[in-house]
Amino acid sequence: MNSRLLTQIGLLVFAIFFSSQINAQQNGLLSSNEKILFNAKIFTADVQYPYAEAIAIRGDKIVAVGNFENIKKLVSKDAVLIDMHGGCILPGFIDSHSHSLDGGYSLMHANVYDSAITSAKLELYAEEVKKNGTGMVGNFLVIDGINISTWSHIDELQNIFNNNEYTAQPVLLRGSDGHTA
Repeated sequence: MNSRLLTQIGLLVFAIFFSSQINAQQNGLLSSNEKILFNAKIFTADVQYPYAEAIAIRGDKIVAVGNFENIKKLVSKDAVLIDMHGGCILPGFIDSHSHSLDGGYSLMHANVYDSAITSAKLELYAEEVKKNGTGMVGNFLVIDGINISTWSHIDELQNIFNNNEYTAQPVLLRGSDGHTA
């Protein structure tokens, strides 16, 4: 073998070894029984205290959320500290996706907020938000937050929003689940 090929093989072996060491260190941090994630913008969903900077985790349970100095007092001195470098942490479920941006956007215009309303009441609401402009996105009438009970009357919805004044009006009705439209 020539020296160039040996050098390339050596670099490849080093890269594989180095990346496996980094991965092992990261897995060690994540598998530690106690850890503090800090230097983060943690959304708490608490109206009075919407953001925190640190979160303490013991096992698979969150034990506290707050400022870094107070959180450090609530875990052992052996807790692993994980710097989040100013990242954002959102509460959630174990899920493969997030609707956070779409959900926030839906709050900026017409929204029935998952209320169980009849098709007739939705029609009245649509007329109102079309007239006052809060339901208009360009030339589309967009209403978010439609409850599953309203969707169960799809024939009524089709009859309302595919006839009369709506025959020439593009309409988008979006379900509160973020998937139905």
